[in-house]
Amino acid sequence: MLLCLNATTGEILWTQNVQLDAEKQVSNRNSYGSCSPLVDGERVYVAFADTEHNLFSAYDHDGTPLWTEDLGPLVSMHGQGHSPILHGELVILANDQAGPSFVIALDRKTGSEVWRSTREHRYAAYSTPLVLAVEGHKPQLVCLSGATGIAGLDLETGVQLWASGELPQRTVSSPVAGEGVILATCGSGGKGKYMLAVEPVLDGSTTQPHVRWERTTALPYVPTPIIADGTIYLWTDDGIVFSVNPQDGETIEKVRVGGNYFSSPVLVNGNLYCPADDGEIAVVATQPQLKVLGKSPLGDQIHSTPAMGNGRLYFRGFHTLACLRAK
Repeated sequence: MLLCLNATTGEILWTQNVQLDAEKQVSNRNSYGSCSPLVDGERVYVAFADTEHNLFSAYDHDGTPLWTEDLGPLVSMHGQGHSPILHGELVILANDQAGPSFVIALDRKTGSEVWRSTREHRYAAYSTPLVLAVEGHKPQLVCLSGATGIAGLDLETGVQLWASGELPQRTVSSPVAGEGVILATCGSGGKGKYMLAVEPVLDGSTTQPHVRWERTTALPYVPTPIIADGTIYLWTDDGIVFSVNPQDGETIEKVRVGGNYFSSPVLVNGNLYCPADDGEIAVVATQPQLKVLGKSPLGDQIHSTPAMGNGRLYFRGFHTLACLRAK
């Protein structure tokens, strides 16, 4: 189900249902509605999938269906986890699964295919790509999967420009760029096992990026890292927050929060907000040092990352949507 709500009052304005015939129940760590909708000035884009169909759709802001592309079967023990991103006239969706995989770019207005980039596959990945824009260079699409590692694609053609190579474990968190590096984590069994920091190839001089550093301890698996103010922040699945030097990957300091986390933290005015899976929202100050400021229970389980906009934070639980307004 896709829902549109009044962001100020929470009133439901419209809903759209997508009917699929799932052959098996998705793991209780994921759901059939894990994709984050993407919104531009005219449309809403969203993907829903079962084992036989991966439906990538657009609606207008009144909820009228505009186009749908069926990307085919999805082979994944935890269901679909990618979210679409926008670049110019393209709307882009990764489809890294345990079967034939690709990244696809569609015309955002018509849904027609502009390019499709075939990917190596191993286990399903759940990482949403990012657009890397560095002054003086053409922007690139940065994708992440265990089979390919961190890879840069030409945004006009989908051609792979460079790649770090296969990672040792499954990727769930998304790639992060900042301080001249791109970060990727991978893991298994609820723990991060490996982090890679590469310097992206911007000039086409090589297909193999330079590895600035690697890290094998004190890592998140599901939560995505944050790079801000010259520092990397890692929020681990078991509730320990680390600040890390982006130049060498060494820990600066850490603080224990407690809890278990499937959400990724967000950073607002120097504070990290992250909901635990039991719905208790923890807040950690990053300056002048890491410090737990407090916890507030939502009263509902949460696996999704908070969204923010217009001075508000939104928390989506299993049964509740809550809004926190800044003072």
